[in-house]
Amino acid sequence: MARNSLAVCSMVLNFIAIHLGHPATTPLMIGFCAPAAIQLARKLGVFKVEMIGDCYVAIAGLPEPSNNHAIVLARFAWKWVLTTISVCKRLEATLGPGTADLALRLGLHSGPVTAGVLRGEKSRFQLFGDTMNTASRVESNGMKNMVQVSINC
Repeated sequence: MARNSLAVCSMVLNFIAIHLGHPATTPLMIGFCAPAAIQLARKLGVFKVEMIGDCYVAIAGLPEPSNNHAIVLARFAWKWVLTTISVCKRLEATLGPGTADLALRLGLHSGPVTAGVLRGEKSRFQLFGDTMNTASRVESNGMKNMVQVSINC
């Protein structure tokens, strides 16, 4: 079913560089950063679709329709940027210099999406459509610790 919603795609910048330089620190970085995003998403009513490596996809307006999905996701995105900056500063004390170089790049786009469950060895919820593709492109053209928003938001 296609439903109007707002998608956010994010990339954790410098994650791969820090991981390759110090692979043993990766579980610690994920252990600090991912729960903060998940907790914030739950608090604000944002639905986390998936997290693969350094990419996080979330949506507002699904599975429950919402008239204020744009406001909800924009608040989530900005609070997540602020939370990540704070977490990275604390991590730098544990993991050393360079950890604070971790940053988010977020892209928001609003439009219809189609949702479905992909079956296989591990079934998973997936979103499809131009909205997801556009959110991803908006993110990839964004700036460090900024929320890039498409003209349709």
